[in-house]
Amino acid sequence: MREYEEFLKNINSSMLIEKEIIKINDKRFIINTELLNFIKDRSRLTYIGTFIGRTKKTWNPSTILLEQIAKEDKTNKIWVNDETAWLFVCGRDIFIENILKSSPQIMLGLHYLVMNNNDCLGVARADTIKNKIIMNNIFDVGDFLRREKKLE
Repeated sequence: MREYEEFLKNINSSMLIEKEIIKINDKRFIINTELLNFIKDRSRLTYIGTFIGRTKKTWNPSTILLEQIAKEDKTNKIWVNDETAWLFVCGRDIFIENILKSSPQIMLGLHYLVMNNNDCLGVARADTIKNKIIMNNIFDVGDFLRREKKLE
């Protein structure tokens, strides 16, 4: 839960969850409080409610959560063109010169939603490599396809 709240703070989201958050293994789900009365044995749950993310080493948000956060006006966002968007979805980092617009100004260490038009593609963190600012890919929507390919 701490990682989730830290993520929201770092991305400048004002999202508040008034519903119950349930932890199942390393995954987090939002459920209505009325649904809690129907849960008899939490140890047998594998999935319930709306998946909002998981904690591995760090917080990995779900695409559902990213879409909700992207609707907020004050969240940190960067916009990229189609070619850069494709590379980002393939797991690549973003060079500063490929960013069309940012809101607010890019500051090292902060997380930003990566946008292509009105679509949220994932999350990147502003870092430096050899004194050059890059947007380090933290999570992108192509992650699911890459994980599925590894299972084959």
